[in-house]
Amino acid sequence: MRAPAAERLRRLRWRLTAIFTAMNTIGLVVLAPLIITLDANRGEDSVTHELDVVNQSVLRLITDDNSTLGLDKIPKDPLYNECPAFLVLPGGALSFPAQASANPCTVMDRPVLEQLATEAVSSGNSLQADRKAVNGDHVRVAAEPFMDSSNRYAGAVVSWTDTESESARHRHLVLVVLIGCAVLIGAAALVGYWLSGRALDKLGRIDEALDALAKARTAMESADAKSMVPRVVLTTSEVLLAAGRIERAAAAADTALELTRESGLHAVAADALLVRARIAGRGGDVAAEQDYLSQAEAAYARMGSPRAARIHAQLAVS
Repeated sequence: MRAPAAERLRRLRWRLTAIFTAMNTIGLVVLAPLIITLDANRGEDSVTHELDVVNQSVLRLITDDNSTLGLDKIPKDPLYNECPAFLVLPGGALSFPAQASANPCTVMDRPVLEQLATEAVSSGNSLQADRKAVNGDHVRVAAEPFMDSSNRYAGAVVSWTDTESESARHRHLVLVVLIGCAVLIGAAALVGYWLSGRALDKLGRIDEALDALAKARTAMESADAKSMVPRVVLTTSEVLLAAGRIERAAAAADTALELTRESGLHAVAADALLVRARIAGRGGDVAAEQDYLSQAEAAYARMGSPRAARIHAQLAVS
């Protein structure tokens, strides 16, 4: 069966570990979705930019001589043999032979591309849509309408690119982030448990000391050794003061003073007054600290102790 102090420390250690872990988990819960969202947006922007570059480059290669479109520059440009693939279509406007890039990259159904070209020409707006290639891969398609010399929409440049690799890259990042978060949360729990153990180690020794002093006091009272009780109580006060438990330390010191008055233990009384002065100083009560020091100086002086001179010097400085 665990001692009460040890049981309290065990529960407190787990609570501190849970708090430390929760604090780090909250940060990760905020950060992880942000990283995933930013990466998804970056991937979308990258695909969009890639298609825009192709469409705008192809548009600059289209010439118009008295409403006669010229597409002869397109096969001479490096884009003609590269990916993403593109196709110049009438889109329901003027009739002219469609011009496709040499490398299809990802094979698409022609009606799918023609439909998007028609929508772009009809609306006069750039369009983007996600479609599926012949092999089932996800593809991003972009259509950019263009005008002839009479300011009429004459057709559209349609480009497309396979987004499977980008999607796979994003899924991999999501998996890495999730695994990383799990590892970090686990590490935070372990570090929190270790730190809380370090922080409570001293406190645990103090509580064990207090338990031992309480048992010693009980044993002395039972064995009719009451003359030793004031010293045990004063030691308890000093242990509590070292642990920062000011109120309990003050109460124990006051108890020690009362017991010394009954037993006439002047040395213990002087020591108790000195501890009481330290407690008052710790609490910021300068007047009480000076008063207790003065009483302690007088008590040590009556016993002829050299401590009286040291306390006198301390009072003179302060």
